[in-house]
Amino acid sequence: MLTLMRDVPASGMDFMTYEWLKNILTPEGKSVNDLSAARILFAGGLAGIFNWAVAIPPDVLKSHFQTAPPGKYPSGFRDVLRELIREEGVASL
Repeated sequence: MLTLMRDVPASGMDFMTYEWLKNILTPEGKSVNDLSAARILFAGGLAGIFNWAVAIPPDVLKSHFQTAPPGKYPSGFRDVLRELIREEGVASL
């Protein structure tokens, strides 16, 4: 479940940002298919940054949950979230 909470929004952000940037970088009157490799790489790289900006907080929760001793978090990721924010603050995400 935690992997889906990370991957679904992050992948959505990745594809949405990539397509949006390709459209922004396409010169007026040209097709997206005419974009140079450099512009496509730029769009993909920036989309990857946005992907991880969305993916890192749930990934932190998932990692803490997976590495905890069995039974430490009986309510799952909610317990992990509460503990992380209480002990380390929101910046821990």
